[in-house]
Amino acid sequence: MKKIMIGVAAAIIAASASFAESGNPSEWYIAGSIGQAEYDLSLSDFADIDDGSITSASLDDSDTSYSLYGGFRINQYFAVEGGYLDLGESSLSAQSDGSELYFAGPLNLVAEVDGFNIGGKGIIPLNERFELFAKLGVYMWDAEAKVKNGAVRESDDDNGSDAYYALGGTFLVGQISINAEYALYELEDVDVENISVGLQYAF
Repeated sequence: MKKIMIGVAAAIIAASASFAESGNPSEWYIAGSIGQAEYDLSLSDFADIDDGSITSASLDDSDTSYSLYGGFRINQYFAVEGGYLDLGESSLSAQSDGSELYFAGPLNLVAEVDGFNIGGKGIIPLNERFELFAKLGVYMWDAEAKVKNGAVRESDDDNGSDAYYALGGTFLVGQISINAEYALYELEDVDVENISVGLQYAF
């Protein structure tokens, strides 16, 4: 993680120096996106919570994501960005027969993830309307897990800072841009893929 953060900072410094020499116009922008996040999970990942009374279980590993962020385009090839990202939730729904520790009936576990990211964006202009881009940065996330079984309610939380990578394309119409993006977030013990579309406005 330290290497990634140092690498991002070094890239920003290098791009700033390039901008100072290039004389290319710079711009601030704000953006928002909505997408679909998919957690790299399977039922086998939850084997440890089975006390022997679980009779059935199902996993929902995807949810709607959304983000709000801003950035500064240093030159035509590089920008820096930062903002808020909500990766939605994943959930496990199970049934217990009550023969062991769990109460008979539903057992529900829900985990929610959101946080803030900062990183660099490399840009390849194809023409006046289309651009390709790649991103590398750090996602500072918070996760909250909630468990419900009968009258019992429990919760726990965790947090961390991990890498994200993204590839995408942009269609430009004046000061407004339409972005499509695929991103991978390598959280502490699970990867999350996020496919999104969004709008960007340049000042």
